Amino acid sequence: DRHLDDVRSVALVSLHARRGVLQQDLALSPTFAPEGLGAEVLEMIEGDIEGELEQRFGADVVPLVRATGAAGYSALPTAQPVDDWAAPRDAVAVDVDAPSAPAALGAVARALGVDAVVVLRHEWWLSRVRYARSVAHNGHDRCTVLVVDARDRLVWRDTVVAQVSSSQLVLLPGAGGLGAGATADEARALARRTARIAWSDLVARARAAPRTTSAAPSSPSATPLSEPPAPLSEPPAPLSTQPLSAPPPPSSAPPPPLSAPPR
Repeated sequence: DRHLDDVRSVALVSLHARRGVLQQDLALSPTFAPEGLGAEVLEMIEGDIEGELEQRFGADVVPLVRATGAAGYSALPTAQPVDDWAAPRDAVAVDVDAPSAPAALGAVARALGVDAVVVLRHEWWLSRVRYARSVAHNGHDRCTVLVVDARDRLVWRDTVVAQVSSSQLVLLPGAGGLGAGATADEARALARRTARIAWSDLVARARAAPRTTSAAPSSPSATPLSEPPAPLSEPPAPLSTQPLSAPPPPSSAPPPPLSAPPR
């Protein structure tokens, strides 16, 4: 949205992810992605995300720990089922598809005194590719960003899916080495790497996308960020309809005849 360029101050009001890192291949070891791994990764990347927001918007970011105490924060719509989602600092896992989300987020933006608020959602899962004598693990992140300004306008929403492959190959038994089980540390590393790639992709897509005009505020109580200019006291005078100068009078004598062409 073209109004995204007007955002100069933001607050991170919701950083959440699925509580676990899903496994696309059921044959993966349970120790590879233990229960609650998604919540652990969120706590590890919270500071990184606030730094990335500062770079994107060029201003200090109101951190999550302060945003959760804003007036109207408890009215934000919550993603369901509640037990599927995790968020640090007791933050709300905002339902990004709820019709009431823009108005509720706009109210929090006004309470915090910022131009806009940011919601960031991560959904991580793992897969693996089997080769003749080894196995490679892949990490995936479906990342969604939602930015609503203080006029209840949705100025940025996008979703990307990032993928990264592990640099480690696990040798299969009988391939000339001992079979090594994947570790939870590797799964955490894959999740963090995909989160960085996903954010870079989101920012690049926002810069490349053509700007469009946003819809009108969804709440009549929304206040503008600045006052409109005062109307002119008098309308401008109309342009004169008189010609700048009179045209020359027509000549009474006919023009001289043309000379005869040469022989």
